[in-house]
Amino acid sequence: MSFWFYSNTTTGIYQFPFNSNPEANWRLGFNSGDALYFDPGLHQDILESTTISQDTWYSMVVTAQNSGGNTNYLVYLDGSEVESGTVSGNIASVSYLQFGNEVWAFSGRIANVQPYSSALSPSQVSTLYGKRMEGSPVTSALGWWPLDGNANDMSGGGSNGVATGVTYGAP
Repeated sequence: MSFWFYSNTTTGIYQFPFNSNPEANWRLGFNSGDALYFDPGLHQDILESTTISQDTWYSMVVTAQNSGGNTNYLVYLDGSEVESGTVSGNIASVSYLQFGNEVWAFSGRIANVQPYSSALSPSQVSTLYGKRMEGSPVTSALGWWPLDGNANDMSGGGSNGVATGVTYGAP
C-alpha cells in the first residue's frame, strides 16, 4: 500500500488515513503522541518510533508478506524504512479499502493511493517516492486513486470509489 497524507492536526487523537475491512483489519496512521501507528491485522498494534508533524505532506508505504503462519512487514516514510518486523497470523483478505476512517476521523488530506498485490522492493519504494505525489504506480497496482478531483480508479480496474464528506483541492 502506498499513499500520501497531510494532517491538519496531530495532537490528542488517533487518526487513520487508511483502514480496511470492518474491525480495522489493517490500519495505518498515527496516535495521540504523533507517532506512526500500524495495525497489520488482528489488532496487533505496532507503534513506530517515528513521529510526524502537522501541515506536512508524507509518503507512506507499507509492504507485507505471508511467511508460514506469520506476516513480515516493512513501513517506509518518505522513501526510508522506519520499521520492520513480524507478527503472528497471515494477512487477511481485504474486502474494501477506506481512506479517512469515520470512527477515528482523519483531519487532513490524502493523495495518490496505490494498493499492490505483492510487496514492493526497497528500490521500487525509492522510485515511487522520487516520482512525488503525482507519480504513477511503479508496477501493476490493484487500484490507483490520485484523488485529484474524484474517487475514480485510474488503474483501469474500474474500482471507482464513493467519496463521502470529502472536499477536493490542490495539495
